[in-house]
Amino acid sequence: MKNLLSFLFLFTVVAASNAQIDFQRKSIAIGAVEENTIKESVLVSPEFAKDEITSGTISIKSRVKLGDPLKADIKKNVRFNKGNEFKEKDYQVIAEKLNKSYAKADRPLKPEFYKDQNLGQFKSGSKFVNFLYRDHEYVDGDRIRVYINDQVIHPNILLQGDFQGFYIELEKGFNKIDIEALNQGESGPNTAQFVMYDDDKKVISSNVWNLATGAKATVIIVKD
Repeated sequence: MKNLLSFLFLFTVVAASNAQIDFQRKSIAIGAVEENTIKESVLVSPEFAKDEITSGTISIKSRVKLGDPLKADIKKNVRFNKGNEFKEKDYQVIAEKLNKSYAKADRPLKPEFYKDQNLGQFKSGSKFVNFLYRDHEYVDGDRIRVYINDQVIHPNILLQGDFQGFYIELEKGFNKIDIEALNQGESGPNTAQFVMYDDDKKVISSNVWNLATGAKATVIIVKD
């Protein structure tokens, strides 16, 4: 009887041990957590690279192509007008204008500036004259008035640096054209230049003058 009990006890212990081993073998395996390591970037060769980045419905044009090495020494070329010529040219223009301005400001008004000037008499068979005018010195607000046979045809003209103009129809016989200085700009005298062309684009008269306010310059054209 005693031997039977010992055998049963030993059998129970062995059975329990085998069950524990099977339980451990059938346990649920839990996957390892991925490491948050940054993988080394892969350089794509230029022939497979794309310069367009697409995300969902948005397509972005990339300014840098994949596979193209970035260089820190790349510089954007800023083009000036042939080196320093731009600065030199600018300076010369400004200096020239300033010099003319000072020259006019320092110039005393001579007695002849106050006198009317006769700029000549010319013959022409033209139907009209193309009257061009400008300020031949520093543009400082000089203004003129133009008459034809004592009738005002342009009451107030501001002289610019570039030529401007209009046409004057000529009557048969004498055509007296008067140009009156309305002011002297910022500094005297009034410095105007004019050119008159006929209908064949030939110059009839060309002149410059320096006039004080109120003085006139006169050109007479006799039409055949």
